[in-house]
Amino acid sequence: MKTKTAVMNGVAALLLISLLAVPAAGAAGSGHERTVVDSFYAPGGWPKGIEWVDDGGDGFLYHADDYSSIVFTVTTEGDWAVLCDVGDVQGDDDVLMCAGLCRVPDEPYDQLYVTDSQGHQTRPMFDVIYQLTTNGALVDTFGVEWFCDYVTGICHDGTDFWLCSDWGTVYRCDAAFDPLESFPLSECQPQGIDYDPATGLFYLVNNQLNRIEVRDSDMNLVGSFPAPSYEPFGISIGRVVGESRTLWLTDTSTDLFYKVTDEHYTPVEQGSWGALKTRFR
Repeated sequence: MKTKTAVMNGVAALLLISLLAVPAAGAAGSGHERTVVDSFYAPGGWPKGIEWVDDGGDGFLYHADDYSSIVFTVTTEGDWAVLCDVGDVQGDDDVLMCAGLCRVPDEPYDQLYVTDSQGHQTRPMFDVIYQLTTNGALVDTFGVEWFCDYVTGICHDGTDFWLCSDWGTVYRCDAAFDPLESFPLSECQPQGIDYDPATGLFYLVNNQLNRIEVRDSDMNLVGSFPAPSYEPFGISIGRVVGESRTLWLTDTSTDLFYKVTDEHYTPVEQGSWGALKTRFR
């Protein structure tokens, strides 16, 4: 069992490495370099949850690291700052495994939701969702172990939450994380997930087949394309520039963030968005 001291020592070493060695744009190594726009080392030791935020400029990233259980803010050039240690926020020193992260715009403040696939070692709570402010303060905790074993990815579609179980099922949940629907997926180990409000489609990382999948609201497969490396995990839809759009990915085999071209993206006219959304939940 890892101790907090060992974790933080490991994080410090890995963060030093990340500052000294940043790969050039397009570095991948799986034969799909053409899709990679940029890549750089993630802070921490096991990058998983990721969320790109449009701030009117280049945007920035929230990142949940599994090894340290720390939530970071990261610029699109790789500079980072610690937002919070989830274990400290929770008020204990348990072994946590932060896996997924999503941001939900809310009033008066945006909220962050972080999944924990390990849970608390000293209390009977596994597979936990932490609700945090964007200042890193704990708002609430939800246990989902009774239906979503080994929770990984999380996203929000504007109304409901969507959770991934590493065992191959996606769940649609209400705001209290009570399950509304379940979708067992064949040949799929779902990790990260994100929602595209322009089309009503979901982007899902399938670690089993090492690819990014595009699925509809019934989790039917619409399309897919290869991941940039060997152990993809987190995913977040990024910025549209001209006729293309980027995705942000994490990979636990390379400890990198990847900015990649969305191979499924088709430009959508602003005036047609409303009509498109009415076709989906």
